[in-house]
Amino acid sequence: MKTPDADFLPLTPSAPRGFDPKQGAGAAKVPMAVVPWAVVLEMAAAMGEGGIKYGPHNWRASGGVCASTYLAACFRHLIAFAMGEDLDPDTLAEDGGGGVSHLAKMMASAAVLRDAMLHGTATDDRPAASPPDIIREITAAYCGLIPRAEAARAKLKDPTQ
Repeated sequence: MKTPDADFLPLTPSAPRGFDPKQGAGAAKVPMAVVPWAVVLEMAAAMGEGGIKYGPHNWRASGGVCASTYLAACFRHLIAFAMGEDLDPDTLAEDGGGGVSHLAKMMASAAVLRDAMLHGTATDDRPAASPPDIIREITAAYCGLIPRAEAARAKLKDPTQ
């Protein structure tokens, strides 16, 4: 039976929808219905490409991975995407077709690192942590300079101010 809100899947046990005897128990578990499956498939393609090159689940068999290696891979793929390159050129066919998204490759790198962390096989070789409030402090400083920068811009446009 399709209800008016049939596309809405409740995320909490307190969101009733029709009669479903398992709804309460199911809603109290991890909400798998919110996962974008097309993106998971893209990540699987990226993981498959890595599995072909290095062996499936190679990061588990190798005895461990360094966080810095996978963080660097994440950043390279994110930066390539930010600079306008959608597909990793290493994954394109000779005719330029196919290819795997840089974002999917970034997610695959993050998944490998997270999986290694969950299995206790990741070496945390990140630099020492920054002060805990540094992002908030930098953001506050930036927000404080905005009015001064806007005033300077207005002066440049109208030197009589």
